[in-house]
Amino acid sequence: MNAAKEVFGKKVQIVVDRFHVAKLYGKRLDELRKKELARLRKTLPKEQYKELEEVMWILRKRPDNLELKDQETLEKLFQHSPLLKQAYQLKNE
Repeated sequence: MNAAKEVFGKKVQIVVDRFHVAKLYGKRLDELRKKELARLRKTLPKEQYKELEEVMWILRKRPDNLELKDQETLEKLFQHSPLLKQAYQLKNE
């Protein structure tokens, strides 16, 4: 915001569109998910990794819409990737 004020002046009103912010959070979460799953594919046994394969759709759900199985899958994922857990929490805030 400070950069925008410097470029456009102090009289310009800065508006933050929450829908675009949410979209950007979702996009970055998805990018991080891909990166973390690629890392986990290399480090986890195949059986453990296979349990995490459907997390893309689970991460896109709101926490209050998660089924018990989804919650368990996320907990397994977050044990291996605390960074992804933090990104998921920030996205949902």
